[in-house]
Amino acid sequence: MSDVVPLSGSVKARASGIADRIHFTGHRNDARDLLADFDVFVNCSITEGVSLTILEAMAARLPVVATKVGGTPEVVTDGENGILIPPRRSDILRDALHSLRHRQDWGRDLGAAARRRFESCFTIHRMVDAYARLYLGGVS
Repeated sequence: MSDVVPLSGSVKARASGIADRIHFTGHRNDARDLLADFDVFVNCSITEGVSLTILEAMAARLPVVATKVGGTPEVVTDGENGILIPPRRSDILRDALHSLRHRQDWGRDLGAAARRRFESCFTIHRMVDAYARLYLGGVS
């Protein structure tokens, strides 16, 4: 058995020649505040419920690229308000990011649609309204 040590993200970034474009910040308590500075939000989980980080990105009008796992397809509609990709497919993730980089107008359209979806389905007001209708709707 070999003693293979996985490389850290910063070592991989340096080896790939992209260290000057990536910042590994570690744990942040202000991540939501940083979203306004992003061009795209990526969630490449292999398992997921309904991700609050995806909802936060949608609220910030970001185009979302996310893996088609768990509850994500209930939130992100592929090609309408984001891009869904299969899990563990870095090649497809790369292609999606490349498309957004070269079609920035499409990214802005996806981000605007993401915000509309968030407002119509996922705000606290919508949640309270849905619970009120459920509880006050009567039981037969």
